[in-house]
Amino acid sequence: MDRYSKILNKDKREIVLLIGNGCKWQKCKFCNYYLDRTRDEEKQLKINKETLSKVTGEFGVLEAINSRKYF
Repeated sequence: MDRYSKILNKDKREIVLLIGNGCKWQKCKFCNYYLDRTRDEEKQLKINKETLSKVTGEFGVLEAINSRKYF
């Protein structure tokens, strides 16, 4: 799964998808973020650290999405 990307068209920014414990609600028909989860905190830290290490700051804007909550 790609957890880091750059948005190069309108509103240029870097975007990361961080892993968390997952959504507890799991009822949104449009969303499957709750599948991207782990309760292993060491694994979360490792994955998130690797993802965030790719951020360059070149656009001055970072969008971060967490697999626990979208809004």
